[in-house]
Amino acid sequence: MARARNKTFFSLFLSLALLVFLVQPLTSSPPSLAEEPQGWYPQDPGTMVHLMAVGAVDEMTAWVTGYNGTILKTTDGGATWRAQNSGVTAELRSLSVVSHQTAWVAGEVLLRTSDGGNTWSKLSLGRNFYPFYVCAVNASVAWVAGNYWVSSLGDYRREVRRTTDGGRTWTTHVLPTGEPLNDLCAVDTDTAWVACNNGLLLKTTDGGRTWQNQSTGTGDTLVDLEALDARTAYGVSGNRVYKTTDGGSTWTFSETGSPYLHRLQALEVVDGSTLWAVGENGLIVKSTDGGHTWTTQRPQDPDLRTYYDISAVNADVAWIAGSDGRILHTVNGGTEPPPVPEITSITPASGYPLSTASIGGENFGSRPSPESYGKDSWLSLGAQTVPLNNILDWQDNSIVFRIPSGLSPGTVETSVTVNGLTSNKVDFTVLEPPTRGWRLQDPGTNAILFSVSAADADTAWAVGLGGTILKTTDGGATWRPQDSGVTNNLLAVAAASPQVAWAGGEEALLLTVDGGATWHVVSSQPGYCVYDIAAVDENNCWVVGGGLPNASLDRGFIIRTRDGGSSWEVQVLNHHHNLYSIAAADGANAWVAGGEIMYLGTTGVILRTTDGGAHWASSGPTDRSWWRIAACDAQNAMVWGTSVEGSWPSVKINPECRKTADGGTSWTALSPAQTAGIYVPQSGAEMLD
Repeated sequence: MARARNKTFFSLFLSLALLVFLVQPLTSSPPSLAEEPQGWYPQDPGTMVHLMAVGAVDEMTAWVTGYNGTILKTTDGGATWRAQNSGVTAELRSLSVVSHQTAWVAGEVLLRTSDGGNTWSKLSLGRNFYPFYVCAVNASVAWVAGNYWVSSLGDYRREVRRTTDGGRTWTTHVLPTGEPLNDLCAVDTDTAWVACNNGLLLKTTDGGRTWQNQSTGTGDTLVDLEALDARTAYGVSGNRVYKTTDGGSTWTFSETGSPYLHRLQALEVVDGSTLWAVGENGLIVKSTDGGHTWTTQRPQDPDLRTYYDISAVNADVAWIAGSDGRILHTVNGGTEPPPVPEITSITPASGYPLSTASIGGENFGSRPSPESYGKDSWLSLGAQTVPLNNILDWQDNSIVFRIPSGLSPGTVETSVTVNGLTSNKVDFTVLEPPTRGWRLQDPGTNAILFSVSAADADTAWAVGLGGTILKTTDGGATWRPQDSGVTNNLLAVAAASPQVAWAGGEEALLLTVDGGATWHVVSSQPGYCVYDIAAVDENNCWVVGGGLPNASLDRGFIIRTRDGGSSWEVQVLNHHHNLYSIAAADGANAWVAGGEIMYLGTTGVILRTTDGGAHWASSGPTDRSWWRIAACDAQNAMVWGTSVEGSWPSVKINPECRKTADGGTSWTALSPAQTAGIYVPQSGAEMLD
């Protein structure tokens, strides 16, 4: 409902409040905003009647009115609402608050208090006049709009009455319309607007003596009016908010984006920037740019009640009144409280240090930055914060992490903290690391690692995403990064000795001869990719590859060096399959496997040489794509590949492993039990030894 704005009163109140604050001793600090409830939260008025109007004086004081003559007041920010005796049973639909002491209420009757509501006086406006809307400019000047019954006409006449002496006397002005009234808004002694049905809008600038028709330009009927001054006013209709900045000569509107069945009922204009509007089915929208754009706000306890009115003290503090005794309050501008993270699962529920686990849940947000991790957001296993480098993936509904090394075996409570809010705690069991078999090692990076090659029991290299190269010289107890000098993805590495190693990948082939202190680019061919390398010794090396992983072209190649990379032999070029893997038994005998692009091919190739690569011959089945091959000697080899059923994206990939013991003359398919564990896809960086 429209309310007058007594800026003089608010300025005086703030000045007095500041004076009281300065002269009182500083015995304690006031509670911070973080300690107050956040967003729109309900308050208990102690009644279920429809509350039609609300008017706030300051952050502690407000009135609400409604059905059955209900008047309620709070002086403690809404912690308690106390009923005041109105002396009537009418529907009190309009409220205009002037100060802590003075307020006006209308709804078939007109009431006024000058003692804070201890007593309410029923003002006489004559017989047959029913006031529905009141707008007080100050304690003396008020406007009232309503219906006057004219018995000779057998109908109602629309009238506006104005007082300048606090309601003792009234001047009556007949409106030039018979349309039902929707609201009244006044800004001073002379200027007021009245909204009527069928899109009619009236304005006076001479105290009500004359009224001019105004048009919103759309024919929409405004159901609530709010004015900042004589030139700037707002109104609501449906899901639109109308605005004029020229006294009503022209009106523009903005769409709030609310559904059609969520019609607006009331508007509150805090200042030139901040506006709220409320309506049916629990609708609350807010604008911070003068009504150009709107965002929907939701109460902590959502419902489908109709909100009839809203009153704000400032851009942070406001109250809403609605049906079935609904009162909502906000002290932070209606901003919804941030969601609390929740863990619903941890898979697996146990694991060894350096193994991976996945947390499922909600409200985890996005991956924290290095600056905020450990301060505002983090993942905890018991008393230990999981290092950010151990977080492999962080999504709003899942977190994949590597269990930190050094955790003692046992059950620990796992929790996720996001922006200072901590989730529920879920048990996770840290297992005793195995003393035999494969053990996880910590590479110290989250980069995906594609290939590893050992020079001896202590020395090995690993390569991966973005030019990553790691080396260990202590059997994997520690892995140290080396500068590859490139950012290309490196897919293959081959260690010829603790000092000499080759690395290759997308458009890059690298070599080190000093243990990785420096890496040199040996070759960089656009459009080509190194997929595998086989180093026989420090001088002899084969390299196989093809088109780039995301390309649509198969262009397999085999090259070889016999002098440590000074010169190269091109043995196969632009083969019709990409060549993905090579296994060299010695300097003369080698095997190569290949297939079609993107793991979805239906044909492949196995090549074999017995003369150092002078001749390569087909030596195996071609009914599927082959991705990896391993050879023990010139006669024994094993190859792994896939075939596909169906078409993309509904495809089924069937893996298969075959072996030969006669140099590739015949190949035998291995059973799933025989191949279990041969190929284990991994995401993230993991090391096994």
